[in-house]
Amino acid sequence: MQVIDHEPGSWFLLQDGEAVYLDVLCDRGMVSFCVDIQLNPEERELYARDGRDYIVSLADELLARSDPAEPRQLRDRELQDRITATIVAWNQQHP
Repeated sequence: MQVIDHEPGSWFLLQDGEAVYLDVLCDRGMVSFCVDIQLNPEERELYARDGRDYIVSLADELLARSDPAEPRQLRDRELQDRITATIVAWNQQHP
């Protein structure tokens, strides 16, 4: 898994083989949490076509809802841990 793009303090886009994941930081002052989703085929196509602009709009959409019970939130704890570990390692290499 690797970070392929990010917006500081906002989101990370990660790729693992064919799978693409978006990790969005939802910060509400005293409460913050991340929403992690896997891009579906249509979203991957839109990303291929529109690039970063599409990811920014998708992250904004998730942030606007900013629900820790987001229906698309990944439920696989091992996968979430891999995403977090990849982001932590990336942040350590890019202070």
